[in-house]
Amino acid sequence: MREVLLKLIVYFFIILIMYALLIILSKLIRIDNSSFNLNIVEKMICSNEFENENYLNIPILINELALENKLIKKNYDAEVMVNKNDSQGLDIKNDSSQITQEKEDYLSYDNIKPQNRPSKYETQILPSGKIQVGKAYINNYSNIELNLDELSTVSNFKIKDGTSILIYHTHTSEAYEEIGINDNFRSTNDAYNVVAVGETLKENLLLKKFDVFHSTTKHDTPSYNGAYNASLETAQNILKEKKYDILIDLHRDALSGNLHFRPTTQINGETAAKIMFVIGTNASGLDHDGWMNNLKLALLIQNTAEEMYPGLFRDINLAKYRYNQHLSDGAFILEVGSTGNTLSDTKTAMKYLANVLEALK
Repeated sequence: MREVLLKLIVYFFIILIMYALLIILSKLIRIDNSSFNLNIVEKMICSNEFENENYLNIPILINELALENKLIKKNYDAEVMVNKNDSQGLDIKNDSSQITQEKEDYLSYDNIKPQNRPSKYETQILPSGKIQVGKAYINNYSNIELNLDELSTVSNFKIKDGTSILIYHTHTSEAYEEIGINDNFRSTNDAYNVVAVGETLKENLLLKKFDVFHSTTKHDTPSYNGAYNASLETAQNILKEKKYDILIDLHRDALSGNLHFRPTTQINGETAAKIMFVIGTNASGLDHDGWMNNLKLALLIQNTAEEMYPGLFRDINLAKYRYNQHLSDGAFILEVGSTGNTLSDTKTAMKYLANVLEALK
């Protein structure tokens, strides 16, 4: 009996030590998210890029996703309750009349002159490692060696009246400063998340005679896990009905070390949120041979924007993962502002982005 008791005590201490080691290890395994979204792990796990890999076996990643899902569910439940009780005036953020009155402030009726496309861009690798293409800069996180001669060739993507554009949102609940850190900068209220930004972009593009469809389908609520698989299914179903020339997956950026980060620029006396392209590649091993076409289109749009509205864009992020961009030769993620930006910042940016696309006709 004594021997059995001693063995149990030894086993108990072994388990205790292993548990302590796991806690220490969990604190060491952290990913510094220097760019888009509160944690790049979220996009890695939620992306279909990892459909054949078993990253979810890492306990710390499961814990972080569980926390994310808990916060989203809390936000979702709260807004359902608000909608049930809005007769009591609890949902002060759902003032549709105010939204309608402000709508005109974010529409552009300007006559935009066409911008000539250059025959070539000057390219160089900077000491920082960034790649300069014309007036645009690329941060290459793909580990693919880029050919500067190929990048110097300007995209021949045709943009004209009637060019069809699909806007959708993989992370539909991403929101801004109005929602704030207490709600993890996420909301299922489409008047205050990236859906409102996409709607402003759509309305401006329609004014300029583009053919636009804006999908407001939710992919990250009530569960954040699998958002990219969900948005892939949505996009594929839409494309079965009609082909779209340009596919925009519109997001909100975030820096984990600075949740009040507010990238802006001044245009015509207005404060506009800065925009960032995230371009996927086939570096993860999944099929996406046309990624260079997407990158060249982003370079064309960004270089045109630098001529018209210097500072509207941040550096392009070239990623290892494809982010559903294999669906088109005109597909990209558009990160509009960050958690510190206001909806006003982002909607103003969409007005000027539409002007840039108009200038490329």
